[in-house]
Amino acid sequence: MKHSLAILTAVFEVFVFLISCGGSAETGTIYGIVSDRTTGDPIYNAIVELLQSKRSIPTGSDGYFAMDIPEGKCTLLITKTGYADAKIDNIIIESGKWIQRDIPLEKMPPALQIRDADNREEIWELDFGAEIDSRLFNIFNGGEKKLEWQTSFSADWIKEVIPEKGELEPTDNQGVIVYIDRSLLPKRDNATKLIVTSKNGGNKELTIKATSLDPCKADPCVHGTCKAMDSESTGSETYKCICDDKYFFNGTECVNPCEENPCIVVANSTGECVAKNAAVYLCKCKNNYDWKNFKCEAAQQTVNCTEKPENTVWNTVSTITQTWNGSEWSPSNTSIYNTTASSKECRFKCNTNYNWNDSSSTCVAATKAENCSSKPLNSIWNDGGKNGKFTQTWNGAAWYPANKSSTYSETAGECRFKCDAIYEWDGTACVLPECSATSMIPCMDSTSGLIWSEKVTGSLTWNDAKVYCNSLNASNYAGFSNGWHLPIIDELRTLIKGTNSITGGACKVSEVGNCVSSVACWSRESCSEKCTASECQTQEDGRYSKLGDWTWFWSSTTIPDRPDDAWLSGFGSGSVGAADRSKKADVRCVKTTN
Repeated sequence: MKHSLAILTAVFEVFVFLISCGGSAETGTIYGIVSDRTTGDPIYNAIVELLQSKRSIPTGSDGYFAMDIPEGKCTLLITKTGYADAKIDNIIIESGKWIQRDIPLEKMPPALQIRDADNREEIWELDFGAEIDSRLFNIFNGGEKKLEWQTSFSADWIKEVIPEKGELEPTDNQGVIVYIDRSLLPKRDNATKLIVTSKNGGNKELTIKATSLDPCKADPCVHGTCKAMDSESTGSETYKCICDDKYFFNGTECVNPCEENPCIVVANSTGECVAKNAAVYLCKCKNNYDWKNFKCEAAQQTVNCTEKPENTVWNTVSTITQTWNGSEWSPSNTSIYNTTASSKECRFKCNTNYNWNDSSSTCVAATKAENCSSKPLNSIWNDGGKNGKFTQTWNGAAWYPANKSSTYSETAGECRFKCDAIYEWDGTACVLPECSATSMIPCMDSTSGLIWSEKVTGSLTWNDAKVYCNSLNASNYAGFSNGWHLPIIDELRTLIKGTNSITGGACKVSEVGNCVSSVACWSRESCSEKCTASECQTQEDGRYSKLGDWTWFWSSTTIPDRPDDAWLSGFGSGSVGAADRSKKADVRCVKTTN
């Protein structure tokens, strides 16, 4: 019986064993995380190979690996597609010990290439010369994966790039045509960058060069003489027209805005046109019209609004601007009630704490819903659906009645509350019930200060137990949105009563006390049930549990010298034991009060 490691609870198909203190190991364990050297992100499915035996394992989604290796000197090779191989030599493995080796991998160089029109050589420049307006180059995928690419540029003289973006399989190429507008070329600095970017192949720059045209070659200056200009400030070449009499240069040609007399068709004008410069002319307008925005616009004037009623304020102006509509000034300056603000019409609204009465066309004292004083945590309003509010009325100087205090009552009434769901009123606050075999769940163990969930229906594996407890936070279980977790062995042991397996007893197993080794921390004398060899049977009456449990329950505490196992508490015997994490046991989740 001294080194017996198995206790079987058949009802819940829970397999639990107590870990042997004897035996010796001839292997050690090497473990670590494989990550991207640049980003630090973990690398999934990297292959970690022991060269001495050609044995290999993949990394998990968190980049983690662990391998048992015979004692002695060994070499590891780490490989991953798209990354340079990494090799670690002369690792000394000692029997029974764990060695950590974290391994960063270097990403392979980008695959994006820009090649000439024949797709033979990489290029970095595309020269259009003095006559060509379109040229071809190739984008080539020299990598091992599909390449997504796109182009961008800023120069206005690059007219179009076709296609602008695309995808390439490995070793494929795509021809790209660049079109330019030579008329927009500057005289100097006639070179720009075409940028080719990709998500998985790097970025490239292609220099685009071309020679500009003579701006006066096409003789754009009808009604004048063309003169090429060289602006030293901008470094660009342009031209200027020396215009004939009555014509003005507009930056492109010589024009006379009154040449065809646009005023003839302008409404409300006299038809007389007066030129000011190349773009500006004015038409003489009729009475009550002004020349604005190249048209004869109706004139405007400012007037005062008529008197407003008592207990009102302007919304928002007391003067308005009127516009001539051809026969009269509009809008009217008569004041009207309107809650929508306007700076164009004469509007008023009720003063603060007054409301408009349509029947009397006056502003009357307002009413409002006011909040009761706040209710305590874990309570709900019990006020007939008013949600913690009462009605106040403005008496001309103050709101009446004054704010009301919230009070606890199971009978509904104004500004009353009661405890929510599982909570109980202790005279000052709504609190969780004290944990017992018959208490509502969740409950609080005042001795430990821990809050316990109900027992999960059906038994779970250790991994499923952790996932379930974490899921309670997302579901806002019992109104708590955080803190729920699978208890550590120290928390779980606080529910044991009547034996020395409780926290602070002779049993050494403790995550807080950093004693979780099966060899150093567990023994039958201190961690097992308190019964004689002939009477050692599971008690199914819950005598050893504060919550009346009698089966085995998982803790989150793992066992370093038994990597597949975790600690449990058996409430049928008031004991501490261990089991393979793939087995199933019962589960309660826990959180601290804060």
